[in-house]
Amino acid sequence: MSKKLQDNPFAALFCSVNDAEEFSKRQQQQDDHFNSDTIKDLHRRSSNGRGLSTTDFLEDLLLVTTRPGPYSSPRVLLNDSENLTTDTIQLLLFDRLLLENPNSHVVGLGREGREEAGRVEVVVYLSEVYDRCWAARDTPLSHVAKQVQAAVITNLATALEQPELYRGQYPDRQLCQILLKELGQKSAVEELAYELIKHLDEQGTTPPPLFDQLIDDVTKQLDQSSLMAVDYHLVDIIEFYASSPYLANILVRTPEKVNQDRTGRAYQNTPLGSLLSISCLTKHLGASYEFFEKPSSQPGQVHKDTENTIWRAQNNINVRVYKIFYMLLKVSAEAKAGLLTWVESCLAANSGRAGLWHVQGGLQGVTYVSDGFMINLGAVMLQLAQPFTQDLKTAKILKVDPTYCAAPRMSNNNGVPGAYTGDLGKQTTLVPHPENSTRSHSKEYSFISACFFLTHRALHLGIQVVQQKLHKLSQELGRMQHEFQDASAQGSPATEMMRSHMESRTTSLLSLKAAIFEPNMVESLLQFLAASAEWLVQMALCPPNQLSPPTALQEVKVPLPEDTDVHIFLQCIPEFLVETLTETISSVRRYSAPLLSSTGGILILPHLMSFIVVFMGSPKRMNNPHLRAHLAECLETLLPESGSSSGGLLAGCREHLFTKHPASPQLVTALIHVFVSIEMTGQSVSFEEKFNYRRPMDSGEWLNLPTTQRAERESSFQHMSLLARFHNMLGAHTIQTLIRLTKEIPQMFTHATLVDRMAAMLNYFLSTLVGPKQRNLKVRDMEKYEFRPAETVSDICTIYTHLYKSAEFCLAVSADGRSYTPQLFSQAHDVLCRIGRGTLAVELQLISDKVLVAGRTHAEEEDIAADAPEEFLDPIMSHLMTDPVILPSSRLTCDRHTIARHLLSDQTDPFNRQPLNMEEVRPNTELKERIMAWLKEQRALRARRAEAQEEMKDSN
Repeated sequence: MSKKLQDNPFAALFCSVNDAEEFSKRQQQQDDHFNSDTIKDLHRRSSNGRGLSTTDFLEDLLLVTTRPGPYSSPRVLLNDSENLTTDTIQLLLFDRLLLENPNSHVVGLGREGREEAGRVEVVVYLSEVYDRCWAARDTPLSHVAKQVQAAVITNLATALEQPELYRGQYPDRQLCQILLKELGQKSAVEELAYELIKHLDEQGTTPPPLFDQLIDDVTKQLDQSSLMAVDYHLVDIIEFYASSPYLANILVRTPEKVNQDRTGRAYQNTPLGSLLSISCLTKHLGASYEFFEKPSSQPGQVHKDTENTIWRAQNNINVRVYKIFYMLLKVSAEAKAGLLTWVESCLAANSGRAGLWHVQGGLQGVTYVSDGFMINLGAVMLQLAQPFTQDLKTAKILKVDPTYCAAPRMSNNNGVPGAYTGDLGKQTTLVPHPENSTRSHSKEYSFISACFFLTHRALHLGIQVVQQKLHKLSQELGRMQHEFQDASAQGSPATEMMRSHMESRTTSLLSLKAAIFEPNMVESLLQFLAASAEWLVQMALCPPNQLSPPTALQEVKVPLPEDTDVHIFLQCIPEFLVETLTETISSVRRYSAPLLSSTGGILILPHLMSFIVVFMGSPKRMNNPHLRAHLAECLETLLPESGSSSGGLLAGCREHLFTKHPASPQLVTALIHVFVSIEMTGQSVSFEEKFNYRRPMDSGEWLNLPTTQRAERESSFQHMSLLARFHNMLGAHTIQTLIRLTKEIPQMFTHATLVDRMAAMLNYFLSTLVGPKQRNLKVRDMEKYEFRPAETVSDICTIYTHLYKSAEFCLAVSADGRSYTPQLFSQAHDVLCRIGRGTLAVELQLISDKVLVAGRTHAEEEDIAADAPEEFLDPIMSHLMTDPVILPSSRLTCDRHTIARHLLSDQTDPFNRQPLNMEEVRPNTELKERIMAWLKEQRALRARRAEAQEEMKDSN
């Protein structure tokens, strides 16, 4: 048996090897005859319309005759049958099929066409008759050909339903072989299949097993396909199934293995899964990558060419898969529900892909679908989402119902599931939902809502996971490069092994990058994220009493609406929407920044700005403080490029965001709030309380612990290590963001309260790093945990240099009683000198002097204020007011600085608890003028006293 025949699962269905090989030979001969001169001659003769009667035409189609000779070409003689007419087609065709040995009934001269006339296999013969009829479809006798085609379909259905009529024939196997080879290749065979399915459907017959056998064979063959060697004929067959309401449901069946052992990987072995698994990434754990072999030996242009080749191939297959998904959604309501349920259950079964240990490289590759599968599923879902995310001006995105994830599975009036929530309702939401309370939800949900949330879930389990793997691998390669250089310098024999391992990991890195940065997919992704950011903003701006989604886009204006009450919408929306948004923006900026200059990249910027301002500073809109802090890394994407930037459209858009965006005035407030107030109030500590523990060391206690307890604590230690590394990385990104903000837009830091908070934050961080308690601190494996104290000290001091020209800032630094001491800058000065930052150390000394002067001046001012009249003092803090304002409801006067601080934590009038915001207070101009006049008089008086004392000293 040939290798090809051995691999064919249908070969095992034949009685013997010889039968299978003989059938294969006859099938090949049949294919040769399909394009024979007989069909061409038939077309020519029927087109002439002369010398060709209906009986002659029927004989040419069926290759049978009931007339006595002579015969010009081979025919099967049916002696005992009625004359061949349009009325007897059905009967004579059935008689022909029942002949056990048609060859013995062939009459006529010549060998050409003899084998075709005496064809034994009933299904092969019927398909050939149908092919001849299809060739005559444009002839004057085409109506006769259609009658023959109808008879073929009827007899073909009979053969499949009653195979016992044709002993040893196996009609289903014959048809399966024909469809596998010709479906999508020959129009006649495709039409034959459509008509057969239509006939079976009209008869109320379920799809015969041969269609399951056919798609199983297609799936197995596609599983062997690589990205550069896709058999698109197999894709045509799946597309054919998707176009038929009768067959479409076969494509969206949930694998039985999922129900048996709860493994999500079973979806990879389905027809749709076999297509989604075609990628430049490996399908199976431990398999080798197909591209970027020995990357260090290839120039960068070769890698770029390879990447472009991968992108073209991947886009081609994704476009075909999208077409199949789209056809399934349109072909019938049942197929649409089946596809959405398939996607939903696939995502639920593979939800573990987002787990920490999967990202860290665990053995879950045998449990879940491959990275390529989930990336491609996300890419296809993005295309399905384009109609309602492409143009935000139409506000179609507002049709997404935020309560979708909170709803139980329901059915609509047609019995089709109306909500495909899977495990979405179990995910952590932006704001916690109160226990023992019911979340409202709609009775039915649109496809837009389902598509939106399922797309986000696919991106969260696919692209986002691979982005995290890519970042981890990039850092790993950085460490390996450093270790390799050290080993090479020492002449270590392990260098070759290390080089080989680096090659392998570099291949992985380049493959991961190629998989997630295909330009068409990224363009759709950025467009989708822009729409998602806008949708999240609109949900957050809804009034608390509004229980249905808005119908029109609301402009973001400052001050933002009061957020004293949590909206129920935010209690339904999963956190992973924001995680996907922030991770993707950070990953694109880090690894493929030019994509942010594309149409999709420019589109997302204003929506991202609105999203950051609305959510970053408010725990009532986003409860997780670490998730809000992560928005700062996205903020860095918005900052204008400094120095040598090439400028252009993107730079102009970024500048415009900080000068013209309606929400930009509140940006700094949100930024300072999330990175200072959280630290001051201890929110970050409480978030991690459950992970705190003390690992036993330097005694026998550790060894005496039970094995399970040691394993548990080891696991906790590993988790804490990852958290420490995460926070160090996040802190470094935050500081870099502040460096750029204070350098590029220092005017944003002019508000008195913001100046105070910035000064307090910088003093706190600097004292933590350079204070006396840190001098003997020993930290091991600093690089492992991304802990770089020297760089951090240098960065914080750099921020001081950006702000010290402001007298208010210097005063705020000196007035900070929590962290500032006169020795703080001298301690930082010593550190900067030790790490080789002498120039910065000199500048820091100038800052120190200016801060000391500001402190002395402030002390003198306080001495003066001690004698101030009662009406000049702030009623809350009892200090001399410098900018008195009148509160509208209580009509009392206090210092603007004091009330601004109060409103950061409590948006009420402190004297009567009525609602209040800073825009409502009005300056007490008359009182301010009197205070300024009194101060001027007191300073002049002190100056005269000082002069008199100096004169007295001189005279003595």
